[in-house]
Amino acid sequence: VLSIFVYMPQACETQDEFEPFIADSLPPVLSGLADEGESVRDIALRAAKVLVEIYGRSALDLLLPALQRRLFDEDWRIRLSAVQLLGDLLYKLTGTSGKAVMDEDETGLGTVGTQKALIVALGETRRNEVLGALYMLRSDPSHAVGHAANHVWKSVVVNPPRTLKEIMQEMMTMIISSMASENEDFQTLAGAALGDLVHKMGESVLPMVLPILMDGIQDEDPVKRQGICLGLGQVIAAST
Repeated sequence: VLSIFVYMPQACETQDEFEPFIADSLPPVLSGLADEGESVRDIALRAAKVLVEIYGRSALDLLLPALQRRLFDEDWRIRLSAVQLLGDLLYKLTGTSGKAVMDEDETGLGTVGTQKALIVALGETRRNEVLGALYMLRSDPSHAVGHAANHVWKSVVVNPPRTLKEIMQEMMTMIISSMASENEDFQTLAGAALGDLVHKMGESVLPMVLPILMDGIQDEDPVKRQGICLGLGQVIAAST
């Protein structure tokens, strides 16, 4: 049944014909990404890619929040698909191909034009949230998710240290939220991302990070305290 969403948008005479149905089409397509059957997951991903390719700009306010919600899904397959689809969406918005060969260093392959296009398309706050989520997911316990997130991050970022400073506030909010999660994968992911951040940014990030952690460690919720301790351990391990 999901196959109809692969072909119907392309069969319409004009782009506007199918657009009113996107809000109803997205939930079953994105739910299909977590199906137990591999063939169902594949066709759901194809359908989602078609929607992103054709309606990435015109239906941005529908597509982006739906993908953001699934970036931190408990199922790693959904996280992987969400990262891949978000990459397709960002490539469309910035005019990049996303096909560059990645090396092992930390330099970004984006351009100044890429960065400007992202801010114009998403606004500064949403841009920061999207890039912050991608940076966090580079530390995902699933290697496939981490690799995909790193590829998208490098493709759209031109100057990683400067970008990290710009997105720090929004990213720290997401890191703390993940630390407070009852899902151990998310706690591990957030702690690893925080340790990576401290390792790369050093003294410039500690004055912002430590007060947040020391405040969180007093929280009444033991799950949140556990997550904060994991993060604090990563910060200590990454410090000189």
